[in-house]
Amino acid sequence: MERTQMSREAFADLLDRFGPEAANWPAAAVAPAEALVAADAGARADLEAARTVARVLARTALPVPVDSAFVGRVMAQVREGRAAAKPAALRLTPRFAFAGMTGLAMCLAVGLAIGILAPAPAAADYSGELAVLVLGVDDADAAAGDATTVDIGAGDLL
Repeated sequence: MERTQMSREAFADLLDRFGPEAANWPAAAVAPAEALVAADAGARADLEAARTVARVLARTALPVPVDSAFVGRVMAQVREGRAAAKPAALRLTPRFAFAGMTGLAMCLAVGLAIGILAPAPAAADYSGELAVLVLGVDDADAAAGDATTVDIGAGDLL
């Protein structure tokens, strides 16, 4: 049987997918992976690191025994909770209506106060300035010199 070479990247992918135990690896990958581990110290270090991670996970992630009666109790509690839960829709209560109307009245009062108390802006004198009106010009027209500009005095705009 012919052995194919396995790269370190393929070996790392094998460890990530199937774990450090050769019994969990695909049959076609066992011989090349073992040959790589025998020949490469980096692959041996990767395998040992994966085994360490697997041991730590085995100690910390213990399975919880779950039977069908437990699942039934949990589902019954979920159904009861859904039936007892009130919809979380926003209801118009007198307190909510009062708060909304109070806020609206305050906004109106502040707006009126600002409108009355704020000084009027001074009239601006634009008679000595010119406005430039450019119609339908893009960068290509401007670069080619095709842009046409018309100068209009401020008095012409009024």
